Amino acid sequence: MDYPHSKYLSRAALKGLDKVGDVVLPGEPHSDNGFPSFSETGCIYHVDEVLVTTACDDVKVLNILLAILGLLPSFITRRLLQLSGLEKHAPGLLGTALRLLGVALRGVPVSLYYSNLTGPGYTGKTVHEVMGYQVQCEPDY
Repeated sequence: MDYPHSKYLSRAALKGLDKVGDVVLPGEPHSDNGFPSFSETGCIYHVDEVLVTTACDDVKVLNILLAILGLLPSFITRRLLQLSGLEKHAPGLLGTALRLLGVALRGVPVSLYYSNLTGPGYTGKTVHEVMGYQVQCEPDY
């Protein structure tokens, strides 16, 4: 895949984000009316819009985490997501670390995906179209 240029994430981290995104949001393959996968939408092209308000230190850690996960098999990402779900049962710093891991692994992909933004060349149904979601504003009279 051709990854976008990002002010915040390295190429290795973008590859990791695409991989993590497909673990969190795999889509419904072989379905004309199903959800597209994270990578299929190309929403990764808008990652800088999500990270623009993120603290520099958090971006540095996210870069490292995503770059490492990009090199590892997907089942490890799935295991880390399962572990992060146990945060309420973990004491003190361990619970905090698991909570932050869950936010890092779910937050960015979910924000990008459900923003309904797509990458160049994407021609399938958008996430909002699949959901039947429409925003409609009418003035009060």
